[in-house]
Amino acid sequence: DKLFAEAKQGDADAQFVLAERFRSRSALDIDDQQAFLWYRRAAVSGHADAQFRLARCYSRGNGIAADQEVALTWYLAAAEQNHAEAQARLGWCYQTGTGTRRDMDRALTWYYTASASGNAASQFSLGDIYARGTDVVVDIDAALRHWEQAAQQGHARAQMSLALAYTNGD
Repeated sequence: DKLFAEAKQGDADAQFVLAERFRSRSALDIDDQQAFLWYRRAAVSGHADAQFRLARCYSRGNGIAADQEVALTWYLAAAEQNHAEAQARLGWCYQTGTGTRRDMDRALTWYYTASASGNAASQFSLGDIYARGTDVVVDIDAALRHWEQAAQQGHARAQMSLALAYTNGD
């Protein structure tokens, strides 16, 4: 198969597509180990989507033993290439202390970076942080702004948070 040949020759895009195929086959044919191996090859070549997927493999233990610290390094590699989902995941890792020590300043930095790229999950998280006062001063106006951004993209939890805020008179 041409795709397999291109992947074996080092084409990072072909490696990523091949990994996606192994990951998304029908339930009986999924091969997480092969997907992991091809994601890794593409990730090492600098493919941002593969770096993100590889991080998810490490985070979830798909095709490899779960390792949150290694996952964090691959999220960072993808995030530094402006991968918004990886940036959002880094925000969550720093917020929760997953794979690293908890650091709300870094969490906010990554959430804001992803939010600027239009990442609805980060926009929702920022709204939640400001509404709850999670290591920041409670700022309902900021919470509403962030939730509104996410809600306009169809983020259901942001839509619910907005509805509750308006129902409560916030």
